Amino acid sequence: MISGIRKLVDFIYKDEEYYSLEHRLFLSAIIIGILTSVAGAVINIVLDASLTSVIVPFCLSFLLFILYYFLRFKRIFEPFVFPTTVLALIGISVIWVFNGGIDGANIMPAFVILILGLIAVPVKKKKYVIVLFLSLFIIVYLIQFIHPEQITKFPSESYRWIDSLITMLYSSFFIYLIIKFFHKHYTLERLKSQESEEKYRMLTESMKDVVWTLDAETLRYTYVSPSIQKLSGFTPEEVMSVPMDASYKPVESYQLHTLMKKRFEAFMAQKDGQPIYYTDEVLQPCKDGTVVWTEIIHEYYRNKKNNRIELRGITRDISGRKKAEQQIVINNKELSTLNAEKDMFFSIIAHDLISPFHSIIGLSKYLVDKVKEKELDGIEKYAVTIRQSSLRVMDLLTNLMVWSRSQTGRMNFQPEHFELNSLINEVVLLFADALQQKSIDIKNELYRNVFIYADKAMISTILRNLLSNAIKFSFTGGVILISAKEEDKELIVQVKDSGLGVPQKSIERLFRIGDNFSTPGTEKEQGTGLGLILCKEFIEKHGGKIWVESEIQKGSTFYFSIPNNR
Repeated sequence: MISGIRKLVDFIYKDEEYYSLEHRLFLSAIIIGILTSVAGAVINIVLDASLTSVIVPFCLSFLLFILYYFLRFKRIFEPFVFPTTVLALIGISVIWVFNGGIDGANIMPAFVILILGLIAVPVKKKKYVIVLFLSLFIIVYLIQFIHPEQITKFPSESYRWIDSLITMLYSSFFIYLIIKFFHKHYTLERLKSQESEEKYRMLTESMKDVVWTLDAETLRYTYVSPSIQKLSGFTPEEVMSVPMDASYKPVESYQLHTLMKKRFEAFMAQKDGQPIYYTDEVLQPCKDGTVVWTEIIHEYYRNKKNNRIELRGITRDISGRKKAEQQIVINNKELSTLNAEKDMFFSIIAHDLISPFHSIIGLSKYLVDKVKEKELDGIEKYAVTIRQSSLRVMDLLTNLMVWSRSQTGRMNFQPEHFELNSLINEVVLLFADALQQKSIDIKNELYRNVFIYADKAMISTILRNLLSNAIKFSFTGGVILISAKEEDKELIVQVKDSGLGVPQKSIERLFRIGDNFSTPGTEKEQGTGLGLILCKEFIEKHGGKIWVESEIQKGSTFYFSIPNNR
């Protein structure tokens, strides 16, 4: 018997755990409503009550049974909760009129239905339940006092007492079940909530990511997980005690407020109030004054408990990813430079190195033919051209050799103390013939010995290339000025010519290897552009810099600085 009852109860309440608390209570009320309606109809039959008082409970129990089918097997709740509550209030009012009116006890089940309605009906419709209950309550009492003849009287006083007692018993039992039901399920829900909160707390405390919630209007955190201390050095209490932008600079704070205001307005402009998600990459200030790159994934939502707009999100450290991205940029830049160097090298090999040999070979053949024919007039002119081409090849090969040693790491940086004036004179002697051919005068304005601490071979290469360029771009009969001066613990050397000059838009290209920038000299002398690139690289090895000032048809002045480490 007991096992059979348990099986019946299990069948009636099958899958109850899948329903919400309100739905479980509503389903129980429907089941009890079916039982009490059937019991009321049977009692009325036994007590020989009116036909109406028998038919109404049976009809009500039938409707409730159909409703139970949709709730239990179809799991359709929301569309039925409010209409069922309305019909139940109307039904109990009808029963009240046809079952003794104020002399009966049916007002008590009406209050039970009201309580159930206020629990189960959606928030927006609760006010309608209260208005309906009060309206029906007033109507039935008006009927009682204005048209008492409409009230069905009890056949006898004993009948009234029995009916009232039974109504009171099952209503009280129903209220007891509601209290017990709530106590049981409230306890279970509270335990589940505590268990969930404990799991959530353990999860957030063990996560490296920072979990937080923020009030969108006050910009103050309402919760911050303990992992914030590992990320920024601040404790959760420190973070929650001040506004979100407290650790930002004024400009950053203004930008943050502007962005938050724009997003807040976007959320408020929504009609459906659905959460809006954002992902930002932000430099997070730390307690020690440093910053760390973080990714913030968050959403705007309306908190149903306090009806305020809040943000909730996760902040994670992405400094490792940022470093990797920066390294990729550096690697791409280095690869681009290597490709440019390769392109320049092949360009020099393919064009600049081969072209002079064509001149040398062609003129040499011409000279051989002239010697065989014993026609010596003009031979000197062609010999000079051959020599110039040979010198150009020699200069190019020297630069290529130095550049290749530098790029392959075979050219060590070996600083030493030496006298600069003597080195300048040695370099000038290398260009004696070129200076004589163009009648160029060189003025060395270093009137005293200047000692520097640098790599002598690299400084020699720098001076040789700058002087070569000055001669190439100087007009016949021009003047080249070499000088040096000490400023702010560094020595600044300048090589100035009075030649063609360089257009302003081309100056930046002089020192970029990828541009392969070179222009012909005043007598169509050719170059590769490699010399100035070597100068820049060697000067930067010393911790100095190189720059140029130029004016078209008035000349150029090349400067380079070397730290004075005497």
